Amino acid sequence: MIQSGRARVLVLSFAALILVFPQLAEAQDAPREHDGGILIRLSLGVGSASASRDLDPAEDAGEKFEMDEVGGNHNLAIGGIVGGKVALHATVFGWTVRNPNYDLDGRSQQQISGVASLNALGGGATWYFTRHNFYLSGSVGIAWLSLKEDRRVLDTSTGGAVDLTFGKEWWASDRWGLGVAIGLQGYNIPSAGEDDFQGGSASLRFSATFN
Repeated sequence: MIQSGRARVLVLSFAALILVFPQLAEAQDAPREHDGGILIRLSLGVGSASASRDLDPAEDAGEKFEMDEVGGNHNLAIGGIVGGKVALHATVFGWTVRNPNYDLDGRSQQQISGVASLNALGGGATWYFTRHNFYLSGSVGIAWLSLKEDRRVLDTSTGGAVDLTFGKEWWASDRWGLGVAIGLQGYNIPSAGEDDFQGGSASLRFSATFN
């Protein structure tokens, strides 16, 4: 599971960046607004991700596999403003971690030597709800987990995932905005012959938005 201490650090970091980030919008004669046109937002950052599942569900052994690590996090939204400062968009989101730690039935094991990732593809909406360019964005999509260990590649079946993002942007030019955001993701992904993988992630991301 994601450790609550990490989540608190991300929230405090977000608040600090809101206070110290250069006030680019105030330097312009008139603040821009998201009132139409194409919207492309790329967000990259770092966060904590986890995935877990019960082992041997048919035997009801009660053992559990849990993976938890810090790594990269991404969200790419491509769409357009449809009115009222609301954007609809296709969304690609997920995370990647290297050499994740894992537990078996609560007992710490050695690291997995490889790269684990979650990839999701779906759609969502973004609402810019104040003139100061704060926004709330949500997306739902299909997702799958992948583990590349040595020369082996293990992929799960597809499942469901959601992404919820709260952010703040500053206009850097007439069409480009730079921002910072907190991202939360949750997922439930089937695994052949096993219980579903379940998990979540929390991240701090930096964004560049074209509109």
